[in-house]
Amino acid sequence: MRDPVVACLLLLAIAATHAFNAPPSIVPSAPARQPSTSKRPSRIAPLAPPQFPEREKDIVEPVAWPWFPMSRSDLDCVAGGTLDAGAELEADHPGFNDRVYRERRRTIVERAAKYRHGGVLPIVEYNDDETETWNFCYTRLKAAAGQHAVSTYNEILADMERSIGFGHKGIPQICDVSRYLTDATGFTLRPVAGLMSPRDFLNGLAFKVFHSTQYIRHHSRPLYTPEPDVVHELVGHAPMLAE
Repeated sequence: MRDPVVACLLLLAIAATHAFNAPPSIVPSAPARQPSTSKRPSRIAPLAPPQFPEREKDIVEPVAWPWFPMSRSDLDCVAGGTLDAGAELEADHPGFNDRVYRERRRTIVERAAKYRHGGVLPIVEYNDDETETWNFCYTRLKAAAGQHAVSTYNEILADMERSIGFGHKGIPQICDVSRYLTDATGFTLRPVAGLMSPRDFLNGLAFKVFHSTQYIRHHSRPLYTPEPDVVHELVGHAPMLAE
């Protein structure tokens, strides 16, 4: 044949035919494998846990939680830790140069600082200047609340006027307001000597205790106070604690 490719294909076909037609005796068989008596080693070696050198930053010291009150009586430990105000006034305070006013505040603050849980809330006999300042503030704040405050606030304020004589005729005692709040929501008032830290103040709220100052702003500027006073506490906060 002239075509070498065709010739090669014919030879392959003849060889394959001869192999299929050959007797079985001439086809060599593979020797039978004898079972091994030895234990075959595992091809996968067990992984050892990774070893890391101990580092200083991996050692975590136990966390020391700061102390916090667990009951209302524990508030005795935080009520005296005020940050500002109280008997000490800044130079820009309206009452800084008023010796009588400063002595008056000092007396009220000292009585508040002596209070302990379960005791009788101190009564303050407010003088004419203090009462006049309260009346001036209350009249204007109530008028503003009628226009701008939520209806709930105005309703509670009216009920406090009917129930405990809350109003412009005189500064309410925190013991009377505290009883009103306790009957309404379980809140109580506790006297405080000055401005508390946010943490201590919120610790009191956790036990439904509202720390309230008892001194009032200086009469020379009745619509301004640089720190919380009895107007701020009783008119600004107390009504909504009854809701």
